[in-house]
Amino acid sequence: MTRARMLLLFVVSLAVLVGGGAIYALTQPAILCRVAERALDWPEDSIQVETLDFSWPRRVRLANVRVDPPEERMPAVNIEWVEADLPSPLRAWWSKEVHLGVVEASGVDVGLRVQRPPQVAHVPEGQPLTLTASSLTLEDSRFTAAPDPPFNEVLLVGLDGELDDVRWTPSLKRIEGVGRARSDIFNLGTIGLTNLDLPVLILADEDLVLEEATFDYGRTEGTANGVIRNLPGQPEVEITVAISSSRVEEAVEDAIGRVSPVTGWLRAELTVRAGGELERGDSRLDGWVSLTEGFVFMGTDVKLIPRLLLDVAPWFQRDNGGWISVGDLRGEARFGRGWVELDRLERVSKKHRVLQAWGDLRDGQVDLTVRVVPKRKPDNAGIGVRVRGPLRSTKVKLAKKSELMEAPEIMILQ
Repeated sequence: MTRARMLLLFVVSLAVLVGGGAIYALTQPAILCRVAERALDWPEDSIQVETLDFSWPRRVRLANVRVDPPEERMPAVNIEWVEADLPSPLRAWWSKEVHLGVVEASGVDVGLRVQRPPQVAHVPEGQPLTLTASSLTLEDSRFTAAPDPPFNEVLLVGLDGELDDVRWTPSLKRIEGVGRARSDIFNLGTIGLTNLDLPVLILADEDLVLEEATFDYGRTEGTANGVIRNLPGQPEVEITVAISSSRVEEAVEDAIGRVSPVTGWLRAELTVRAGGELERGDSRLDGWVSLTEGFVFMGTDVKLIPRLLLDVAPWFQRDNGGWISVGDLRGEARFGRGWVELDRLERVSKKHRVLQAWGDLRDGQVDLTVRVVPKRKPDNAGIGVRVRGPLRSTKVKLAKKSELMEAPEIMILQ
């Protein structure tokens, strides 16, 4: 055997040995986990994969995956199974882009341990690594964020979704894609939604755009459209919520966990705002509301003069249970955690005078003023009552002139 042939045989044998070793390593999840941990400089057993199967030449399937990063700000991830295309090593090396093709996953559980943003944002050096996929399908997944005062717990359960043209740059906290999603349970602090359906979901330019979303809030059904801006930084929520043909007492009781002093049929268009310039963990809902067949609880502890006014005046109808009929109202209101503010509500009547109502409900305490607007001189104080005290044990008295003069501007005059 010539020397050249001996050298060729040696090279072929070496290639077979190295190639076989590489193939063996690729089929051993423990070896791949250790390699990944060394590359990330993570402790041993931070990454675990129970099984790893290849479907040559393109697909790979991982089962029972657990990722437990040592950094507190990075989420812990558990995946029942995930399947994707094998990425091109050359493309990943030269362009820092790992393309996974068609990705399917089930039982993904992401747990965020810290919600507060870092004091100083981390800016990666050089070109950051980006994971891409032509499509991503999630089934029966969940996301949790532990309570991190002033932020409340966040919980998404039964999360299903489909995204196309996905691009994820972890170091920049940036994700892009277009698709749809739904969740059985979405709890955001004191706000708990169920049956959340997002038929149009757009992730682009660091924003999340929602269109024609539907949800259940307790016993109230609603729709939503809007945007969450600056996802990688300090997210700013601005979403318009529409509610129709719902009971106002159910919405109030579900929101504050207490009996509502107002009943009736509710229609509303509210804007949800959170993040941005608001204090961390704070949120606001404000907008227009319309109340049909409304009743206000005045209680049974009513003094003689206000009782005579309520019984004689044609603008009110009082029953034995302490409820006063105020008819159909419309106006502006604001909602927050544990409180409701009625900026102004009005009842327009062709037969009777305009009624105004304003006040708030905080920590179970009612402070509500109802004013009968003078017909000829609406800028005068007029007459009215003030309802104050704990829910179900409020007291009614005639409102003072100074209190009536604090009435909000009238929206519609007869």
